[in-house]
Amino acid sequence: MASTSQSSAEFLAIMLENAELRLALATAQDQCVELAVIAGELHGEIEALKLRIAEIEQGQAGGGTTPLVSRSDQAGDHSQSLRPATELG
Repeated sequence: MASTSQSSAEFLAIMLENAELRLALATAQDQCVELAVIAGELHGEIEALKLRIAEIEQGQAGGGTTPLVSRSDQAGDHSQSLRPATELG
């Protein structure tokens, strides 16, 4: 009977560890999704900055420039983006 009791205890310990590992996996998967979303947003910002740099370089070649200023994103996520001073209101 002690053998059965020990086997049950070991089985329960394995089941508990399995549940904990599943929870850790789910947490890691959620973090991966969050990072993928952030990476996508950063990629979009980088592409926009590349376009803006190209516009500025073209403007400098023609003799005129538009000053850039930093402002907080209106979504409230505290990210910064560059906008021409003429676009700020």
